Amino acid sequence: MTKRIYPIVIILLSVLITSCEKWPLWVGNKEFITISYEKGATNGPLVYPAEYAETSRFVSIDSIFAQQIADTVKIIIDGVRIKSNRNNFEILNTNNKQIEIFEKGLNDRKWISQSEFSNASDFENAAVSCVLVLDMSSSVLPVVSDLKSFANSFVDNVVNNGGAGTEIAVVFFSSKNAILETPFYNKSNISLLKDQINSYTNFQDRTALFQASVNGLNKLTISGNNNSKCLVVFSDGGDNDSDYANDLQSNIQSDYEEILRYSIGLKGNDLDRERQADLKSIASEKSNFVIANKVSDLKDLFDEVSQQLAAVYRLTYNRSSSNTEKIEIKFKIPVNKL
Repeated sequence: MTKRIYPIVIILLSVLITSCEKWPLWVGNKEFITISYEKGATNGPLVYPAEYAETSRFVSIDSIFAQQIADTVKIIIDGVRIKSNRNNFEILNTNNKQIEIFEKGLNDRKWISQSEFSNASDFENAAVSCVLVLDMSSSVLPVVSDLKSFANSFVDNVVNNGGAGTEIAVVFFSSKNAILETPFYNKSNISLLKDQINSYTNFQDRTALFQASVNGLNKLTISGNNNSKCLVVFSDGGDNDSDYANDLQSNIQSDYEEILRYSIGLKGNDLDRERQADLKSIASEKSNFVIANKVSDLKDLFDEVSQQLAAVYRLTYNRSSSNTEKIEIKFKIPVNKL
């Protein structure tokens, strides 16, 4: 008797086999970073740049560097994110799950656990530079009180949850002639930025979405620090006033790949399906584009995005400064979905 294979089984198998990124059931189980390190008698500690590191599929890093302090070498991996195209993940630090560190020489067959040094290893939230690009066109006037409140909460969350050195600026915009950039502010003076949000009154017709976004990206590019960089754009409509809008849109997607980009929309008459495509094109990943169906949903979306921005880390490993040939160091990272 021939057994029947039900269509639903075939569909599930097809999804699992062909699309691990779209259906990442195993994200968070075996995340790791492997780096190369060596130390000679004269050249001091050396780690190979981030582009030479090996990582699991959903891990990204910004930089790797090493410092010698007395008889200890401090190896630092900065800007660590764990993200699929559906979810962000936070690093765990519990009694049962902690970062594990292993070393292996060129001629070694096995990874050797560095439990003696692991007790001196740690992670913390990394410093973030963020620009919030805020639509202040006349169409937001009916909800502007709520919008300002949500924006204030957002900037508070970013500077309070980010690592030391975290900073945030705002680009207010409506028409192409009404784009205003603030300086960067940090935890010590964030009240000054909130005052500017609360006092903003220049609500003009039209929406120069792409031009304002490029202004924010340029501001991050020339900020002059090594912070992890991110752009968050809010609008209740698409672009209808940027010069050379198509070129700007292409530039956002091609010239700023190193900057994490989120876009938040508010559904309404000015944000139909076609105009949503403008906002969606700004986001660096599909999951970074979110839409609020009503004003009351906006706060949750701003809060969720600020939480994801804080889920970027600096890993530190303190090891012996003894001379060594080139070795590989592996960090096994336990994570939890946000």
